[in-house]
Amino acid sequence: MSEIGQKHLTVRDRGDRRVARTRSAIVNALTGVARERPLREVTITELAELADVGRSTFYDHFESIDSLLCWLVDELIDEMRITHGHFRVDDLLLFVGSLPDVSRAFLEIETCAERCRSALADALPHPDPQVRRFAAAGTMDLLRQWLHSNEREPLDQLVKAATRLVDAIIEPQQNVE
Repeated sequence: MSEIGQKHLTVRDRGDRRVARTRSAIVNALTGVARERPLREVTITELAELADVGRSTFYDHFESIDSLLCWLVDELIDEMRITHGHFRVDDLLLFVGSLPDVSRAFLEIETCAERCRSALADALPHPDPQVRRFAAAGTMDLLRQWLHSNEREPLDQLVKAATRLVDAIIEPQQNVE
């Protein structure tokens, strides 16, 4: 997947262009319908029709809408690792900010949220895994709050707040008495 934050997401070609085209169509149908209403109200039949594929073709690629969302999270994590060598907080926030309805849905699925939390914790620069997990959990909670807020602060403020949070946990002041 490339061009995070654009209106249409493109699935990376990993050998079979037909598979990539089909998955791109399904992902774009998902992001389009997510802008209109909650994904819990969307059926696979409707998503397949919007993607111009058959229901069976959808099931050839994904078991459910939840599995599609988790696959999308995995693609996001892989893309960030390929692009930057690791999963980055600012890229996660930019993705969430560009597709808040899809992000809200995937963060409601504990498996998807845990994949993000784990990737984020693995990327943080601290020797103690508990500190990294704590900072990642705080960042994920900040994301959830932002996504569910009726009056969202601008995305750049969310990025700054998350960065301050992570920095405060990872690099606490040395002179605390």
